[in-house]
Amino acid sequence: MKPTSRLLASFLTPLILSGCIVPDYDVPKVNGAPTIGSIERRIVCELVYLVREHRRKGDPANWAPYDHGDTFRQGDYQVVIDLSLLVTDSGELAPNLNFIKNDVFSFNAGFKISKKRAQNFSERLSFSMPLLEAKLAANPDYGSCPSADTNLAGDLGIEKMVTLALTSQYREETTDKNFGGYVSFDVYYDINATGPNWKLATFEGPGKMGKIYHQNTDQLTFSFVPAKTPQRVISQAEASQRATDFLNQLNLNRLGDALSR
Repeated sequence: MKPTSRLLASFLTPLILSGCIVPDYDVPKVNGAPTIGSIERRIVCELVYLVREHRRKGDPANWAPYDHGDTFRQGDYQVVIDLSLLVTDSGELAPNLNFIKNDVFSFNAGFKISKKRAQNFSERLSFSMPLLEAKLAANPDYGSCPSADTNLAGDLGIEKMVTLALTSQYREETTDKNFGGYVSFDVYYDINATGPNWKLATFEGPGKMGKIYHQNTDQLTFSFVPAKTPQRVISQAEASQRATDFLNQLNLNRLGDALSR
């Protein structure tokens, strides 16, 4: 690189590499601190709906119990859920420079500087549906839904996932009625900056100065395992362990799919 190029690089590099702030998670804040409380309450809200039989005071008049609630309750399901919050900030500086030699020839030169910083939060949650049902019986307002103040505090689609499993054509012919899935929200921000006009001794612009990226990936992965089926009855502790093993396998399968793409 020419001395002038090195000088320009040394001037522009701090613009892209100076950020040292840890990226923010896509969750609300309470007293300045991030919280996942509304996400956890949403999970409980959707799980409790599966075993509710009565309308709460705040429910709309057209509320109805879950169509497959009796079948789901009979299974004494144990549920294990992985929550993952990933936020990535990155920046790129790639100006286009034209080296002026004379009126006939000109040569392009350039360089690229980039930086990325990511932060991840993971949490594993376990639920016993018989325990949630007992809490609901003691308090009809238990498991009320929070306001949607973040992506994962909105509709998670747990009801649809459970319905798919409970209405499987061959469900009654299988010994293990384990099922699972995931919901993922990706929010992507992209800011393009156009650089200023400049003219040095042997260089001139402008060019694309850089890009700034910010991406949030919020994800929940679920596994459901029954303690009771027509073919067998196991302890809730064993069902919970099987749900954990099933969830681990789901995560491995997804990791393998991601690496193969």
